[in-house]
Amino acid sequence: MKQKILKLRRILLMAILGTAISAALTAGEINTDRNNTAIKGYDPVSYFLESDARKGSSKYSLEWKGATWYFSTDENRSLFASNPEKYAPRFGGYCANGLSDRHKIGGNPQIWLIQEGELFFFFSRRGRSAWIDDSSKKLAAESYWKLVQFQ
Repeated sequence: MKQKILKLRRILLMAILGTAISAALTAGEINTDRNNTAIKGYDPVSYFLESDARKGSSKYSLEWKGATWYFSTDENRSLFASNPEKYAPRFGGYCANGLSDRHKIGGNPQIWLIQEGELFFFFSRRGRSAWIDDSSKKLAAESYWKLVQFQ
């Protein structure tokens, strides 16, 4: 009987550790608020289709990479669901310029840029300008992102 209890405890511990490891691997990959809403509730598809930062609605939402994403229309939600990597902001919505300077800080969905088909967010307009003016920043951000995306 005692061995069965010990075996059950080990199985339970392994399940708990597996869940914790899985959560740790996805934590931080997407910039979310305290309600686990991605990119402050903005519709990621609207940047591409309307060249505008539009707030989404909980009426049109879905879960992706452990975060809740909001959309302004059902069509936008469907487009995102069919190809999320195409519409999701690069670096999970963190500030692209900040990452190039080795700082992981949340991006502002109202300060954005589509460059080479990718959506980037920035903490400030000055950071966005610095990003545009210095083409080496993308490489620096990519390198740093590989180090910190799951921390």
